[in-house]
Amino acid sequence: MSRHQKNELDKAIELNKKQAEFYNNISLKDDNEEFTGYARNKNANFMTKIWARLRYAHQDAFEDIGVDLAKLNFLIDHCKKKNGARFLEIGCFRGTRFSDPIIECAGSYTGIDLSKSAIDAFQKKVDKDGRAKKVTLIAGDLLEHVPDEQYDVLFAHGVLHHFESTELLFDKLNSLVKPGGIMLCAEPSQVNRLFKFVRMLYRPFQSDKDWEWPFNRKSVRDLEKYFTIESGFGWGRFSMPLSLIHSVPGIGSIMSPLYKRLLKRELSSKLSPDIWLNSTVVLCCFSNKARNN
Repeated sequence: MSRHQKNELDKAIELNKKQAEFYNNISLKDDNEEFTGYARNKNANFMTKIWARLRYAHQDAFEDIGVDLAKLNFLIDHCKKKNGARFLEIGCFRGTRFSDPIIECAGSYTGIDLSKSAIDAFQKKVDKDGRAKKVTLIAGDLLEHVPDEQYDVLFAHGVLHHFESTELLFDKLNSLVKPGGIMLCAEPSQVNRLFKFVRMLYRPFQSDKDWEWPFNRKSVRDLEKYFTIESGFGWGRFSMPLSLIHSVPGIGSIMSPLYKRLLKRELSSKLSPDIWLNSTVVLCCFSNKARNN
């Protein structure tokens, strides 16, 4: 490892310690009441709460159109193809909505998260329901994780954009996956200049701005250096500008049919390089190591 790489790693690990504290606070709050998102999170500032409320409002339309269901089916269907395999869920927190079906598919499941409080809560659940024998939970930093054996499947939902250095990230992920293994992920993208501009305006007000790095063109190049995108879909390229209007009383009801029509078209679009112009992408990627082994 070069001196520059070592400095990048040290910087990322130090930042992740701050991130761990942030999510620990969220998890501790969850011990007393269910976490309802940043809109009501005491650790989030005013602008973060406003942004979250707008985001949650347009997500209501997702249920009508089946966006979340399409994402769930895509990711879990790929997990089922690796039934009995060795899985790593990155950013498992207290157990995500994907954790249970992944554990069901897995021969062995490892979950890793920065928050010790979240991991402790997740551990209590698997101990109680008898799944602890095939579940290993780790409170720690992905960048420092060195498993005894590589994984068949890496799973990350809304987690990979928390790493500023995607070269460092994908190099690490490449070291964790077996030749022929896959990475499943869903991440925000700001390759689209409009989305990049909007996020730039909002970023100074984010409570979690230090570890929020939606994918850009460099992120994509770094990913493709280590992984080949096999399948995927995205949404938001054309529908996102209408998503906020959709949540406005009166105007929203008028614009809703157009918004939903655009969203459905995006979901049904075939995989292409333009996928990164969407605001969110969902991917299945094969490790490039398969080509050399």
